[in-house]
Order: sequence, then C-alpha cells, then structure tokens
Amino acid sequence: MRQINPKIIEERKQKILQAVIHHFIKTARPVSSQILTEEYHIDLSTASIRNIMAELEEDGYLTHPHTSAGRIPTDKGYRCYVDSLIELQRLVMDEEERVRNEYHGRIKELDELLSQTSKVLSGLSQYTGFVLTPKLEKNQLKYLELIPHDTHRILVILVTHTGLVKHHIIEAMIPREKLEALNHILNEKLRGMTLLEAKQKIVEKLEEAEREEMELLTIARSISQQLFDIDIEEEVYLDGT
Repeated sequence: MRQINPKIIEERKQKILQAVIHHFIKTARPVSSQILTEEYHIDLSTASIRNIMAELEEDGYLTHPHTSAGRIPTDKGYRCYVDSLIELQRLVMDEEERVRNEYHGRIKELDELLSQTSKVLSGLSQYTGFVLTPKLEKNQLKYLELIPHDTHRILVILVTHTGLVKHHIIEAMIPREKLEALNHILNEKLRGMTLLEAKQKIVEKLEEAEREEMELLTIARSISQQLFDIDIEEEVYLDGT
C-alpha cells in the first residue's frame, strides 16, 4: 500500500482548515465538504475532504454543531489560523531581506539588474525565472558618448532614460576634435527622442545645424546608420530550469 508523505497530509489539513475558517468568517455558517469542493477548488474528492475534516475535529481544530452537517472552527482552530498568518508574514519578510541581499552592492547597470532579477525569481519560485527588457526602440535617449577605440573605429555608448546602457563599435575614421564636436551635436539634437525616432530623423536634425557645422554633417551621414543599427529587439534573461 502506498504511503503518503506526512508532510503532504499536514499541508492538506492546513489548507482545509484555512478554507473552513475563511468561509465561516465570510458567511457565519457551518462549512461542509461539498462547499469546500465547489468554492475552493481543493484537489481532493469530497470523501477525502470529509475524512480530513473529521480528523481536524478529532484534533480539536473544528467542531460539529448537532443541528448542522457542516463544521465550524474552535478557538484552537482560530489560534492555528492566526499562527499560520504570522508565519506567512515572517516568511515574506525573510524573502524580502533575501532579495535585498541579492541586489545590495552588486548592480551597476540595468543589464546586471535584469540578469540578477531572473536569478532571484528562479530562486524564490524554484522554477525558471525570466525577465523581458523593454523594447530599446521605445526608450528615450538620455545621452550618447563617442569614444575613439582605435584609428578606424569608435566606441558608441547609448544611455536611455530607463537606465539601459548599450555599447557598440562602429567603423569610422574621425579626428578627436571633430569627434567631440559631433558628440555635442548628436546629444543636442537627439536627446529626449526615442531611439527609433533618432534613427529615422538623425539626418534631418543634423541638417538644421549651423553652417560651420556642415562639415560634420557629411561624417554624421556616413555613420548614422551604423550608430543606430544596434539591435533594438527586446532581450530575455533566463535562469533556472
């Protein structure tokens, strides 16, 4: 004969006791096994629920009014119910502290935050945790930085208002002094726009530049497609199995 884990039995008793007390508080009427089956979707047969309720009565958590087929909680049952709520609150506080510890001093960029969040969700749920980034194309540009990487490449750093940071290397040969000027123009013209808008309107905005800046326009045209050709699809961070 298959033996049921005692822990499972206790969990079932706890669940049924909580359901009985919840329903009795709501209706002030004795609770039957049929009501628990219909309204609380307990994954047990009516007969099994009735047997567990009988055990709870034997243990002093429920009582059986003579005029009713249902049961009501005793003082002992209420105390157990309140204790379970206190324990639940303690567990919630413990999990909150655990989450704080997971994040404290570890997160420097949004990518790290999202990656760590998927790990925390997996650890708390014991299932696969996943986090989906917002679409980059809908993020507003906070600022961008153009940094010389070598003689023919530039490192582009994009930072959005949501804190998302993206790095990209583009092919371009630009003197440092002109790079600084171009950096200033791009930030001035594109700050606050979504990245999709910036990609579509960069040339239009640069054409509004002053005459002395026109030399930079040619350079900007040649790199604008690369500059905003960063993968703008959302990313998924997964952890666990």
